Amino acid sequence: MMKNLRYVIIAILVLLLAAGAFGSDEAAAMDNSTLRIATLDHTQTLDPPYLNTLWNDGNIMFDIFDGLVQYKPGTFEIEPGLATDWEISDDNREITFYLREGVQFHGDYGEFTAEDVKFSFERIAEDDTVPDHEQFLYLEEVEVVDDYTAVLHLEEPMAQLFTTSLPYNAGLIVSSKAVEEMGRENFAQNPIGTGPYKFESWEEDIVLSRNENYWDQEAFVEGSPERVVYTPMSDAFARGSAVQTAEIDIAETSLDMKDSLEAETGVDVKITEGRGYWWINFTADKEPMDDINLRKALRYIISPDDIIAGAFAGLAERVDTMLASEYVGYWEDAPAYDVEDVGENHIWQLLEEAGYPEGEGLELSMRTGTSDERRLTAEIVQDQLADWNIEASIETMEMGALIDSAQEGTHHLGVDVFTTTPDPVYNTQWFQSGHHWNFFQWGSEEYDELWQELSRTIAEEKQQEIAVEMQKILDEEVLATWLTYGAKVWGLSENVEEMTIQPDNIIIIPHRTSMTEF
Repeated sequence: MMKNLRYVIIAILVLLLAAGAFGSDEAAAMDNSTLRIATLDHTQTLDPPYLNTLWNDGNIMFDIFDGLVQYKPGTFEIEPGLATDWEISDDNREITFYLREGVQFHGDYGEFTAEDVKFSFERIAEDDTVPDHEQFLYLEEVEVVDDYTAVLHLEEPMAQLFTTSLPYNAGLIVSSKAVEEMGRENFAQNPIGTGPYKFESWEEDIVLSRNENYWDQEAFVEGSPERVVYTPMSDAFARGSAVQTAEIDIAETSLDMKDSLEAETGVDVKITEGRGYWWINFTADKEPMDDINLRKALRYIISPDDIIAGAFAGLAERVDTMLASEYVGYWEDAPAYDVEDVGENHIWQLLEEAGYPEGEGLELSMRTGTSDERRLTAEIVQDQLADWNIEASIETMEMGALIDSAQEGTHHLGVDVFTTTPDPVYNTQWFQSGHHWNFFQWGSEEYDELWQELSRTIAEEKQQEIAVEMQKILDEEVLATWLTYGAKVWGLSENVEEMTIQPDNIIIIPHRTSMTEF
């Protein structure tokens, strides 16, 4: 049934297109004081707890803002940021932070103090409409002891506090004065932080300049850029071409462009593991997807192996569950679902029980994004479904529209990917009942209760047990075909000596990235 040759042909055609995308044009004039980074789509906001996507919004936020703690470069280990030290009570409900003195906000917004910590965290905890509300779900209050001492009082222990809440975007500290003066919406377009780069302008591109008063001048490596320019480019081939001509210095490109880029003089190619889980989403409350027999049939029909070969150039590895093997909560014995294991007759029977004998008359809609991996995945799924007489229409959408559609449940299927952290609380939170990121449009009291328990559990052994149980619920409800954690191919222009990236393999660190000397 699976015509594997078609997916090989798809991959070859993409390679040929990639080879033709690069001419022998002379490189653009190079400026080693400016680092130009391509984002995958337009940035939506620069207000940290309202982040839409890490790869568009998050990259820029981490240049402008600092957190109390941060990941040590290249690892998921925590090190001091705006806090120099901290103490944790025996019951894990009181965390005292000792703050760095003399740190200045950008512009004329004064010194960073404990009042800014209180403002930054309490506005998230007190408003359940804030996208990152769960990151401070159990925060009772932030006590300001003095300008340089802040105490977080928690109603319950917060398992994700030091793995996600503090080192990620929700933990970034904003200027309370700036937000109050500008209003939140204006602040989101004109952010004020304490970070290594200052916001300058936002038209099509977003321009940042080096913060000469940054509290950690030693963090700037030799050759780090004076300016950083972020340019939205949704087309992977355009990003690769722009790297080749040095119009863009760093870009995530299509996986199929790897060989073509490696053959180009002046272009360096880096391959990193993906850190986001990809899946085909089943919108469980939308007819006819509300029939579990149909979802079971689709889970068998959709082949992750063919998708990885055709859409990920064979560079990624298959996964059969949500969490990666190196994360707490990995379900080692998660079942794989392949037609070969049950036989074609079983699939036909499931389709008949769902009311579609021989698949006839079944029409499904599918959303996907603009990246090559997303588009190719959708086309391969469409082809796989056609083998079973199922017609699937594809709608390719820009990121903002795609998220709106997923949250509204307008399509039967979706090609989706969520970023992850080393924290099972973060990685599983989206699928709680009524959650705005719950693309399944499904709910379970049992799942919700387990997540609440997980969020209060500090011991990793117990976290492991709970997280696996939650994944088993998703598996029993047949809400997805899990695909892969993906892979990333980065193109670096000859302007870049060395790129530094956070261990999530998403967030580039400009002040630790060195430019070539000319």
